[in-house]
Parts: sequence; structure tokens; C-alpha cells
Amino acid sequence: MKRIICVLALVFSTQGYSNSTAELFKAGNEAYKAENYLEAVQIYDSLLSLNYESVDLYYNLGNSHYKQENLGLAILNYERAARLNPNDEDVQNNLNLAREAVLDKFETVPSSILKIIGMATMKFFSPSTWAVMGIVFLFLMGGGVGLYFFTSQKRPGFVGGISFLILGGFSIAMAFSYSQHLKNHVPAIIISDSSYVKSAPSETAEDVFILHEGTKAEVQDELEGWKKIRLIDGKLGWIEGGDLEEI
Repeated sequence: MKRIICVLALVFSTQGYSNSTAELFKAGNEAYKAENYLEAVQIYDSLLSLNYESVDLYYNLGNSHYKQENLGLAILNYERAARLNPNDEDVQNNLNLAREAVLDKFETVPSSILKIIGMATMKFFSPSTWAVMGIVFLFLMGGGVGLYFFTSQKRPGFVGGISFLILGGFSIAMAFSYSQHLKNHVPAIIISDSSYVKSAPSETAEDVFILHEGTKAEVQDELEGWKKIRLIDGKLGWIEGGDLEEI
């Protein structure tokens, strides 16, 4: 928890940040160092409201919430920092430290080898990259078709056309699958002290289990202010939207 980024204010101008934004960040750091953690949170939040984000901003905001024992919000901001830079050691250390304080402990459901390989393949490129690759392969397929019909290179044209058709179709399928995966598997953090998860999106529905702040879940659906979540152990249920926040 010792790291506080002060030097960032000195380089804002090279990253498109205004002087006023740099001053806000500096003020937030000063409030944190003075142990005015609530004030620091307010200042950092004001930066986010200006649509600025960075690893250091989320890291400092996470530290400020952690100092106030707002475990859910601390983990949420550490996760957002890790999303921007998964290799930041300070972020990962503080995230792991905060996770140890979470009350809910779940075992990950083991996946089959085929599913692991499929997910790794899908995530090798971004959806947009897969889509571009698909278009390029289909364009090259057109070249193979041209060779087959308009030249004497029948065999190379046929083999090339079929090969690029398969690669293009595979790439577009990966792009679509990855996009759907991201849409239907949105990571989120419980930010309320505790929250009952229901069997259906209704106050009168049966309570199936209870979650506490800091627990991570995947949002898979949304209906009238309720969100359907899945835990790493496979449990499903509906939770009030205000009890969690998406990473």
C-alpha cells in the first residue's frame, strides 16, 4: 500500500491531460498522504468523471478505499487497474492482499482440456483482429478462385481457395464467438456489505445463497434492475443491480 504515484502529474501534458487534471491528481495524492482518504476518493472520482483513466489512478483509488475498509470498491479498482496492465506487480500484490480478506471462498469448476484449448485459441487475438483476419483470408480466397477459373493453375487455385475459405470462416467464427463471450461474461465485484442472491429476478423469489463485498462474479444477463450472475464454482442466481459493479 506504500506506492502513491506523484510523478504522473509531471507527464500528464505528454499524454493529453490538461494542467487542471494534473493538479487534481496531485491534490488526490496529497490528500492520501495526509491520510484524508475520503477526500482522496472524491478527488480521484472527479478525475474518472472527466473520462480519464490510468493504472495509477485506479491503483491509488483502490488504496484509498482499502484504507477506509471499503473492500468491494478497493478490489473493483484494483481489478480495473489490472485490466489496463496485468503485469503491474504493485497492483497484483494489493489485489491479492485484498482478496484474502473476502469472506466468500469458492472452488473453481474444472474445465475440460478441449474447453481450455478452445478458450485459449479464441483469446489469442481480439475480436476485431479475428474479424480483420477473416476478411483478409476471404479476400485471398477470391485470388484462389481467380487462379482456378482464369488461369491454368487449377490445382493451386483450388487448394488455395478452399484453404483460405476455411481459415476465413474459422476467423470470423472466432470473432463472433469472442464477441458473444465478452457480452455474456462480464466480470463484476460485489460492493455491498452482503447481498442475497435470488432464484429469479424478484424480491419475492427464493434466496439461494448470500454474497459479501469483494466477491467476483460474471454478469450473464440483466432484467428490470436485476442481474443474473455466475460464480467460479458454477452457482447461478439473480442479484440486485446496485449491489455489484462491473469491472
